[in-house]
Amino acid sequence: MTLTADAAPHPPETLARGLKFPEGPVLSLDGKTLYAVNVQSGAISRLDLKTKALTYAWVRLPEGGRGNGMTLGPDGALYVADVGRKLIARISLPDGKVTTIVDKAPDGGAFRGPNDLIFDKEGGIYFTDPDGSWDKPIASVYHVAPKTHAVSLVADGMQFPNGLVLSADEKTLFVAESPLHWITAITLAGGAKRVFCVTGTVGGGDGMRLGRDGFLYATIYGEGVIAKVSMMGEVVHRYDVQVGKHPTNL
Repeated sequence: MTLTADAAPHPPETLARGLKFPEGPVLSLDGKTLYAVNVQSGAISRLDLKTKALTYAWVRLPEGGRGNGMTLGPDGALYVADVGRKLIARISLPDGKVTTIVDKAPDGGAFRGPNDLIFDKEGGIYFTDPDGSWDKPIASVYHVAPKTHAVSLVADGMQFPNGLVLSADEKTLFVAESPLHWITAITLAGGAKRVFCVTGTVGGGDGMRLGRDGFLYATIYGEGVIAKVSMMGEVVHRYDVQVGKHPTNL
């Protein structure tokens, strides 16, 4: 079934300008502040949603750092997939102190360049590590254990694994393989992979989130839409973001 992209229910509001390839938007628990990374710099931006005051470089990652995906951890801190330094970093709130969580793959070598990350209910972190794999299936997805920060391989042989999201029962991990235009489902008990959903033919899936309504929402970079996907793997709606062709995360 081919779906045209309809306008979102509400016209988009521009909250801030002057960012450098914004990614990884994170809303504070009180809903008053929005944080975002700037992929083309080491800056983490902070936006006051009431006053619309933007602090572009609220925090700067250490030298060589470039944030990509970002999320809020169960401890109330920000966690960043730092593609520049090839590690997962933690930014404490409100002081903005940056520390390293993990920087070594299970074999002791360096990561390729982490892209996006999410937490499970136990406080573990799943993250994609795709840098340099756009044209070949050589990338991996990893899990970081809570407390010990032990890193384990979840899946390999993937082609630029990008955004990721867990099913509500946390038995399945969904990962966008951007250049292939599809979302892969990984059964966490055993690691079996299958194509869950084909998102389009032009753009590729980027950031993803599981909605409160039980549907998966994926930004489709290159097509300017957000795809709404059922747990049966069917794209049931495509929302035109109306402000460009390159949405990255949500």
